Amino acid sequence: RILAIVIYYLFGLLVYSQLETWSLADIAYFITVTVTTVGYGYYYPTSYNSQMFTVFYAMLGIVLVITEGNEFARSVIIKQQNIYLDQLNISTVRKTLYKVYISLCLLIGITILGTLVFGLFENWTVEI
Repeated sequence: RILAIVIYYLFGLLVYSQLETWSLADIAYFITVTVTTVGYGYYYPTSYNSQMFTVFYAMLGIVLVITEGNEFARSVIIKQQNIYLDQLNISTVRKTLYKVYISLCLLIGITILGTLVFGLFENWTVEI
Protein backbone atom coordinates (compact mmCIF):
# COMPACT_ATOMS: atom_id res chain seq x y z
CA ARG A 1 0.00 0.00 0.00
CA ILE A 2 2.80 2.39 0.79
CA LEU A 3 4.24 1.71 -2.67
CA ALA A 4 1.26 3.47 -4.31
CA ILE A 5 1.94 6.61 -2.27
CA VAL A 6 5.68 6.49 -3.04
CA ILE A 7 5.00 6.11 -6.77
CA TYR A 8 2.45 8.94 -6.61
CA TYR A 9 4.98 11.28 -4.96
CA LEU A 10 7.81 10.28 -7.30
CA PHE A 11 5.62 10.90 -10.33
CA GLY A 12 4.59 14.31 -8.95
CA LEU A 13 8.20 15.21 -8.15
CA LEU A 14 9.23 14.30 -11.69
CA VAL A 15 6.44 16.23 -13.44
CA TYR A 16 6.49 19.35 -11.24
CA SER A 17 10.29 19.56 -11.46
CA GLN A 18 9.79 19.99 -15.22
CA LEU A 19 6.77 22.31 -15.03
CA GLU A 20 7.73 24.56 -12.11
CA THR A 21 10.89 26.11 -10.67
CA TRP A 22 10.33 24.71 -7.18
CA SER A 23 12.80 22.70 -5.12
CA LEU A 24 12.04 19.03 -4.47
CA ALA A 25 11.11 19.89 -0.88
CA ASP A 26 8.70 22.56 -2.14
CA ILE A 27 7.15 20.08 -4.57
CA ALA A 28 6.70 17.47 -1.83
CA TYR A 29 5.14 20.16 0.39
CA PHE A 30 2.79 21.25 -2.42
CA ILE A 31 1.73 17.67 -3.13
CA THR A 32 1.04 16.98 0.57
CA VAL A 33 -0.91 20.19 1.10
CA THR A 34 -2.90 19.61 -2.08
CA VAL A 35 -3.88 15.95 -1.59
CA THR A 36 -4.84 16.53 2.04
CA THR A 37 -7.04 19.40 0.79
CA VAL A 38 -5.37 21.86 3.17
CA GLY A 39 -4.29 24.17 0.34
CA TYR A 40 -2.34 26.95 2.06
CA GLY A 41 -1.64 28.70 -1.24
CA TYR A 42 2.08 29.31 -0.70
CA TYR A 43 2.76 27.33 -3.84
CA TYR A 44 0.44 27.05 -6.79
CA PRO A 45 0.72 26.02 -10.43
CA THR A 46 1.92 28.95 -12.51
CA SER A 47 1.52 27.68 -16.07
CA TYR A 48 -1.46 26.35 -17.96
CA ASN A 49 0.15 22.91 -18.33
CA SER A 50 0.93 22.79 -14.63
CA GLN A 51 -2.60 23.84 -13.73
CA MET A 52 -4.18 21.19 -15.97
CA PHE A 53 -1.85 18.52 -14.61
CA THR A 54 -2.68 19.57 -11.04
CA VAL A 55 -6.43 19.22 -11.58
CA PHE A 56 -6.13 15.54 -12.45
CA TYR A 57 -3.16 14.80 -10.22
CA ALA A 58 -4.91 16.28 -7.17
CA MET A 59 -8.11 14.32 -7.82
CA LEU A 60 -6.13 11.10 -8.05
CA GLY A 61 -4.18 12.03 -4.91
CA ILE A 62 -7.27 12.82 -2.87
CA VAL A 63 -8.77 9.44 -3.80
CA LEU A 64 -5.45 7.80 -2.89
CA VAL A 65 -5.34 9.53 0.51
CA ILE A 66 -8.93 8.57 1.30
CA THR A 67 -8.40 4.97 0.17
CA GLU A 68 -5.13 4.51 2.03
CA GLY A 69 -6.46 6.27 5.13
CA ASN A 70 -9.45 3.97 5.12
CA GLU A 71 -7.26 0.89 4.72
CA PHE A 72 -4.96 2.03 7.53
CA ALA A 73 -7.87 2.62 9.90
CA ARG A 74 -9.45 -0.69 8.93
CA SER A 75 -6.23 -2.61 9.55
CA VAL A 76 -5.78 -1.01 12.97
CA ILE A 77 -9.36 -1.76 13.94
CA ILE A 78 -9.12 -5.35 12.75
CA LYS A 79 -5.88 -5.85 14.69
CA GLN A 80 -7.50 -4.36 17.80
CA GLN A 81 -10.49 -6.61 17.31
CA ASN A 82 -8.33 -9.70 16.91
CA ILE A 83 -6.25 -8.85 19.95
CA TYR A 84 -8.86 -7.58 22.39
CA LEU A 85 -12.45 -7.99 21.33
CA ASP A 86 -12.33 -11.66 20.48
CA GLN A 87 -10.94 -12.40 23.95
CA LEU A 88 -13.75 -10.56 25.69
CA ASN A 89 -17.14 -12.08 26.18
CA ILE A 90 -19.18 -8.96 25.39
CA SER A 91 -22.20 -8.27 23.26
CA THR A 92 -22.06 -7.30 19.60
CA VAL A 93 -23.36 -3.82 20.47
CA ARG A 94 -20.47 -3.22 22.87
CA LYS A 95 -18.01 -4.48 20.25
CA THR A 96 -19.46 -2.03 17.74
CA LEU A 97 -19.19 0.83 20.25
CA TYR A 98 -15.58 -0.13 20.90
CA LYS A 99 -14.85 0.00 17.15
CA VAL A 100 -16.42 3.46 16.95
CA TYR A 101 -14.32 4.54 19.94
CA ILE A 102 -11.10 3.28 18.33
CA SER A 103 -12.01 5.01 15.05
CA LEU A 104 -12.62 8.32 16.81
CA CYS A 105 -9.35 8.00 18.73
CA LEU A 106 -7.50 7.38 15.45
CA LEU A 107 -9.19 10.36 13.81
CA ILE A 108 -8.40 12.67 16.72
CA GLY A 109 -4.83 11.33 16.97
CA ILE A 110 -4.14 11.82 13.28
CA THR A 111 -5.64 15.32 13.41
CA ILE A 112 -3.47 16.26 16.39
CA LEU A 113 -0.37 14.78 14.76
CA GLY A 114 -1.08 16.66 11.53
CA THR A 115 -1.61 19.89 13.43
CA LEU A 116 1.66 19.45 15.31
CA VAL A 117 3.62 18.68 12.14
CA PHE A 118 2.16 21.63 10.21
CA GLY A 119 2.62 23.84 13.27
CA LEU A 120 6.27 22.86 13.43
CA PHE A 121 6.88 23.52 9.74
CA GLU A 122 4.85 26.72 9.71
CA ASN A 123 6.28 28.05 12.99
CA TRP A 124 2.85 28.46 14.55
CA THR A 125 2.72 30.05 17.95
CA VAL A 126 0.07 29.66 20.62
CA GLU A 127 -0.92 32.60 22.76
CA ILE A 128 -2.88 31.92 25.90
